[in-house]
Amino acid sequence: MWLFTNSGFFSIVRDASDPSLHHIRARTLDDLDNLRSLVPALPRPVISHPGSDYRCRILCPSSLLPEVLTALGRNIRYPNFKSELARHPNQQDKLPACHKIWAAMAGWGADVRSRTA
Repeated sequence: MWLFTNSGFFSIVRDASDPSLHHIRARTLDDLDNLRSLVPALPRPVISHPGSDYRCRILCPSSLLPEVLTALGRNIRYPNFKSELARHPNQQDKLPACHKIWAAMAGWGADVRSRTA
């Protein structure tokens, strides 16, 4: 799962060899530090994988994942995500990428039929 938040960009996946763990992955340590400020119970240390897509990781017990997602949800206090990123100096570097993703998904939605009630 990809999560674009005002705390950072995260990829969360289940550990291939241990289903009781999830990897919370990020491209920067700052994003994981921001997440840790919301969920102090997250384990340390951050695991570094220099050659991978996501160099920074936390091994998160699956039982803690609902708390992580709840904390991120409670941190939504803004009416517009892109404007919120622009307000935070440590997140502004992600803004061009978020605009591209928004544009790609806006185009995708125009081509897909959706069932309406």
